[in-house]
Amino acid sequence: MATSREAITMTIVRTLDRLPVHAQLGIAIDLSHGSDGAATTWLVLRSSNGFHAPSTGEMSTPRIWYESNNLAALVFTPLKGLRAAGVYTIKTSPNGVSATTHEASLSLAYDGDDVVGKLSPTFAVTMRPKGDNGVFTLAAIEPGFDLSERKDGPKLSIPVAIGRGWSGFYGSGSGSRSYLSAGAALEQPFLLGAMQWSTRLEALAVVRDDRLAALSGPRGETGTVVPLITWSVSTAY
Repeated sequence: MATSREAITMTIVRTLDRLPVHAQLGIAIDLSHGSDGAATTWLVLRSSNGFHAPSTGEMSTPRIWYESNNLAALVFTPLKGLRAAGVYTIKTSPNGVSATTHEASLSLAYDGDDVVGKLSPTFAVTMRPKGDNGVFTLAAIEPGFDLSERKDGPKLSIPVAIGRGWSGFYGSGSGSRSYLSAGAALEQPFLLGAMQWSTRLEALAVVRDDRLAALSGPRGETGTVVPLITWSVSTAY
C-alpha cells in the first residue's frame, strides 16, 4: 500500500522581511506487515521546498525558491509504538545562496498508552557525509491533550526540544552549540470533500547562546530568543 502526503507550512519570524512558505510532498511504500495487517517496515520518499519573497542577497534565478530538502527514509517498528528510522537527506539551495549538504540520521520515536508513551519522546543523531562537519543530536517530547471526546476533536500539545551541534556542526569554528525550544500547538482534523485533512497552529520560543545567534549572519534572525509561529495544513491518502 502506498500513501502520499502533502503539507503547506507558513512560518513567521519576528525580524525578517519575508514570510517563508514550505510545500511538502511525499510517498510511503509499505514493505512488510504484521499479523494484524499493520505495516511494520516502510520506505518514505519526501521533498520539502521553501519559498519567500527574495531578499537582497538572493540574486540567482529562481530567486524565490531558496531551499529544497529531499530525503529517503527506511522506517520500521521493532516494538509496538516504537519507530526507528534511518534517513538520508540532500539539502540544496536552488537560488545558490547556500551550499549543498548531505545528512545521514538515525532516529527513535515512541508513542504509547503508558506514561513514557504519552510524552511522545523522540531522539535523533545526524552527521553530514558532505558539507560542514560535526554531529547534531536532538531530544524532544510532545505530550498531547484531547480537548474533546470526539475522535476528530481538537488536540493541544506541548512541544519541547533540546538540540546540540557538536564539533563545528553549525559551521567552521562554531564549536559545540545548543538550543532549547518550547511552546504549544493546537491541531484540528477536518473534512474537505471526501478527504481527511489536518491543520496545526504552533507557537515556539527558541533560546540559544550569543555565538549560535550570531551564526545566522547579517540577513538572519540574530536574537538569542526567537519567537516562531507556524501554521500548516496537511492531508494523507
